[in-house]
Amino acid sequence: EWGTLMFFAQVKNNDSEMEKLCIFGSIRSRRGAELKVMSAVEHKKNGHFVRGGELMAPERVPGDDAGDDWGTDCMPLDHDNFSYALGSKGSTRRKLATAAGCIIEY
Repeated sequence: EWGTLMFFAQVKNNDSEMEKLCIFGSIRSRRGAELKVMSAVEHKKNGHFVRGGELMAPERVPGDDAGDDWGTDCMPLDHDNFSYALGSKGSTRRKLATAAGCIIEY
């Protein structure tokens, strides 16, 4: 969907080893893919990225600064507003994103 290259890489950190998701592409493509993955993880494991209504910022590597012209906002929606903003098969979400020139992910 976002035209990125994504894969998991083994990372050694002191005495431990873990896998991290690497996303390559333009800043817009990376952030779109990142938000899509975060949404999928949050649906599977509630509270992993959103705690107390606040979006937890993912860990970034040095040099992955998006600059001052890029940001992420989080807005809580109740069930009725969520259903309306999503629309049938996500159609309203896509229309809102296109009209605003932004990425919308729930």
